[in-house]
Amino acid sequence: MVRLLLVALIAIVSHSAFSQSDSVFLNRNPKPVIGKVLINHKKAKVNVKGLKDSPVAFSFDEIHRIGLGNGGVYLNESLKSQSQLMLLLVEGKYSLLFSEKEKLFYVRKNDSLLVISQAHFKRALPLIFGKQLTEAYYIKTNSGPEYAAKYLKRLTSYANAESHSQEIVHEQTIEQFKIRLSVGLYAGVGYNRAGFDISTEGPNGENIYKKTGYASGYSIPLGLSLDIALAKRMSIRFDVFNNNVSFHQPNVSGIGTAEIAFPNYIIYPELYDRNLTLSEFSYKSYQLDIAGSYTLFRPERSKIRPYIFAGPTIARLQTAEMGLSSGFRETRESPYRYITGYIELDRPVHMVGFNAGLGAQYDVSKKWTVRLAAKFTGGIYTKISHTRLSSKVKNETTKPNGTWDFRYNVFSHAYDQYLRNFSLTGGLYYRL
Repeated sequence: MVRLLLVALIAIVSHSAFSQSDSVFLNRNPKPVIGKVLINHKKAKVNVKGLKDSPVAFSFDEIHRIGLGNGGVYLNESLKSQSQLMLLLVEGKYSLLFSEKEKLFYVRKNDSLLVISQAHFKRALPLIFGKQLTEAYYIKTNSGPEYAAKYLKRLTSYANAESHSQEIVHEQTIEQFKIRLSVGLYAGVGYNRAGFDISTEGPNGENIYKKTGYASGYSIPLGLSLDIALAKRMSIRFDVFNNNVSFHQPNVSGIGTAEIAFPNYIIYPELYDRNLTLSEFSYKSYQLDIAGSYTLFRPERSKIRPYIFAGPTIARLQTAEMGLSSGFRETRESPYRYITGYIELDRPVHMVGFNAGLGAQYDVSKKWTVRLAAKFTGGIYTKISHTRLSSKVKNETTKPNGTWDFRYNVFSHAYDQYLRNFSLTGGLYYRL
């Protein structure tokens, strides 16, 4: 199931690269070039990749206008005798533009392109829009000037409305970035594998560690997630959740030897299977995954954006229960029936591991985002030594519980527990 969902996630990520088409209008040709656009401000070039054709590159000098599939618009403007593509935010008598290369706002007024720098924007706004208009806007909105796209777009729209000019407002994310916080619910389906390094006696009586096979089990992790966007395509995510796992028939042998009450084993040794087998295993844990995330597509390129992530994992093994089984049969020809004694942790243990994976996010709106991710988590709980024998017993034999003593098992000594988790997780995030 997890593999099928992972394949579906990869298909969604791959398809998202071509889910929207952009249009590039050239100076020499009124017919647009259709494809996916990638703007390189450093090289002053635009690469256009069609669905079937090979990528084509155009210099900024060749381009008149670009219309993105998500509604964004870029205009070719001349600055210091050089062409520069600027993001068009408001189009009208007063047009507001943003230079992603310089991180500056510009206003086009009466065929003049006027810069609004952050250092001098409070003095620039009255000169561009008029002192009377800007003061009237301050009074109407009861707010002072801000060097932010939201504020400047509203001021530009107000100026167009006061001059009775038609306008078009383009709802487009820009590169002017500030740290953003998003919180969300965390849920998923996990495929967990656990194995052990257990202490056994060597040929010369020394203690040696032997690695067992892995047991498998599914879980449904639930928790909360916090995403801190540090840059346009980079963020740090904190996922806090519980992960409770019951492993189905682990069947790990060589766990120890059961002591049989005198004189049962001496009289009928062939009726008893003293070798202890790990027949049941479950645990409850709390986990904190910290991961740096890098988004492969810019927000303006597509609403569905794939990302990769990796980082440390801090886990707390709150409880663990191991069922150790020994067998008994009524006759030599009869099948074994089993009695299971239980070992449990008497205090929590901790681990530092790692997590990594890939995912995709879809911006439902400006405030809400849905994320889906495939994640691998690995680590080792080292030298667990504080276990105790539980009073819980499950007896399917005809002998009384007191016939067996389960104290002599490998979990009464220090052992390591390996964590391997493959999960498909999702979350609904709200931007604060």
